[in-house]
Amino acid sequence: MDKGFTVAVAAGNENSDACQVYPANFKRDITGAYIGSDYKVETVSGTSEATPIVAGAAAILLSTQKDLTHDQVKAKLLSNATPNVLQTPLPAGSPNLLVYV
Repeated sequence: MDKGFTVAVAAGNENSDACQVYPANFKRDITGAYIGSDYKVETVSGTSEATPIVAGAAAILLSTQKDLTHDQVKAKLLSNATPNVLQTPLPAGSPNLLVYV
C-alpha cells in the first residue's frame, strides 16, 4: 500500500479459528465462478469468496480512475455500497454493505 497498490485480503489467515470472527463466520452464501469449467458456479461462503469480488470492484474503479489512492478506493467502495441488504442478524459494528460499482 505504501507503493500505491490497492490490496484486498480475506480474514482468517492469522493462524486462528476464522469461524469465531466476523466476517469469516458469516453464514450467508456467495455464488460465483468455480474451478472445473468455464461455466461452473458454486455457492460457498466466507471471506475467501468475498475478497475477489471486492478486488474486482476495486479494479473496475481503478480502470476508470487510475490516480485513486487505496484510501480513495476504499472510501468510494464504502460510499457506493448498498446498505442493509443482509437481513440476518449481524454482530454489533458489522457494516452490512453490499459492494456496488
